[in-house]
Amino acid sequence: MDGEAEVRGIKTAFEISAGRLPNEGASPLAVTLRLPGPDARLNFNGAVSTHPDGTSLRGRIKAGGEDLAALIQALGGGAAPP
Repeated sequence: MDGEAEVRGIKTAFEISAGRLPNEGASPLAVTLRLPGPDARLNFNGAVSTHPDGTSLRGRIKAGGEDLAALIQALGGGAAPP
């Protein structure tokens, strides 16, 4: 699935890829979020697991972009040094 959304006034593009969630076991999950203004992205690659004790999420998050100060400001963190 992919698309665009505006969350709390922040425009975001997203891509989500997920396997079928079994009654018990793991299913792959990949999520990419992009903030076009500050040219930033966040990637999650991992799995969602269901087991008798509940559901868990395990994986790695990687973030990157051209301008950390612009990202902080876009997320409502105020002015940051360049």
